[in-house]
Amino acid sequence: MHTEWKSYLEGCLSRGLSPYLHLNTSEPHSLPTLMPRWDALEASGLPRPLDQLVSSSFGQVGQDQGIRSLAIIHAFYPDCLKPLLERLVRLDCFSVIVITTDTAEKAARFEAWRHELAFGESRMIVEVVQNRGRDVLPFWKTLEHYGSGCDVFLKLHLKRSPIWDEKWQDSIGENGDAGWAWTEDICRCLIPSSKHEYQLLTTWMTVEGIGALFPRPYKGVQHAGWGNYKNLFHASELLRSVGVSDLFLLLPLIFPAGNMFWGDVKSFLPMAALCSNDDYYPEEPLADDGTPLHAMERSYTALLASKTSNIGVLFPPKTCGLGSGLMGVTVNINHPLSSDVTLDHSRQCDVFPHSQAIWIYLLHLKEVMRERSRGDQFCRELKKAHLTVAHTRQNQASSVLGRLLHKIKTSLTGAILPNR
Repeated sequence: MHTEWKSYLEGCLSRGLSPYLHLNTSEPHSLPTLMPRWDALEASGLPRPLDQLVSSSFGQVGQDQGIRSLAIIHAFYPDCLKPLLERLVRLDCFSVIVITTDTAEKAARFEAWRHELAFGESRMIVEVVQNRGRDVLPFWKTLEHYGSGCDVFLKLHLKRSPIWDEKWQDSIGENGDAGWAWTEDICRCLIPSSKHEYQLLTTWMTVEGIGALFPRPYKGVQHAGWGNYKNLFHASELLRSVGVSDLFLLLPLIFPAGNMFWGDVKSFLPMAALCSNDDYYPEEPLADDGTPLHAMERSYTALLASKTSNIGVLFPPKTCGLGSGLMGVTVNINHPLSSDVTLDHSRQCDVFPHSQAIWIYLLHLKEVMRERSRGDQFCRELKKAHLTVAHTRQNQASSVLGRLLHKIKTSLTGAILPNR
């Protein structure tokens, strides 16, 4: 992004835009990202206790709402799984708890806890799966297999990464483990403290038309935006594969950094058929950014916006006169997007209103996607040319390639191809 353009956008954003939204340009090699200012939002009065979010006009909360819940936990790292299961069992609200892991030895260890944990009405299922796609492929396969019998799901996994241990050393202490710190922070946002709070949570999802509840990002990743430009294009291809316009990716980016969240089963099942395909996931070792896994969690809001669903953001409990329960805020993301990137101003987001700077940003991202599409077309055509030439007699090669290059030149008139 040109320095002058960046300065102009930031100037526009500073005049009249919501204090809870900003253009994140802090990562020098990443796409500029229109996203929440998470620290300001958490410190504001907008997040409220769940009992305040659920109006009494929606009926008695605390009774059985008839909602069936599925918990999906990928435990490649088995440490700390038992305390997590104990927390879920105490809630006594999950119809099924499915634990996936990669070896029979780990699975046997988990099975040994079945009677000790006294699951009661909750069913515990342990399955051995390939760790391809890390926690992501096991999640989609589990959702596809068990989701149809449930209304909502909670996706969790146990994180660990030496990379984060180094980056976050100042905030987690000398003997800290960044993966566990991150996991615990997410669980503090997502796991209710009681069955009553769980019922408040599911009632909130129902009455507000919320398709997913994301934890506010852990402090180490609060500035994570689109990151590598490949994330945007992987997300675009994914959405198109399930019949969703990639123009919904032009909305402000709100996503569950760490890929743990509550979701509405019927909203996510259509994506499961594609995402359950082993071939969709690259082999290990994975790159730190720019893979289909990084793109997938960034596509959820676009998927839900296409279904006219809202997003809920959960914050950890506060104890300053607001009770000790979870806090939340609803984000209305139902902005119909047309081909010319027009938004319906009559249905503005309560938390993140739009401004002139956002229009410029949207057009910028739209052009990035269009240019990349042309660039991909260019590469495909060149590959086709190479194959054609390889199977054509030598004296015909120049004419075939000439016609092809003329076609490409015509289709790309006025376009600036991105550097590859």
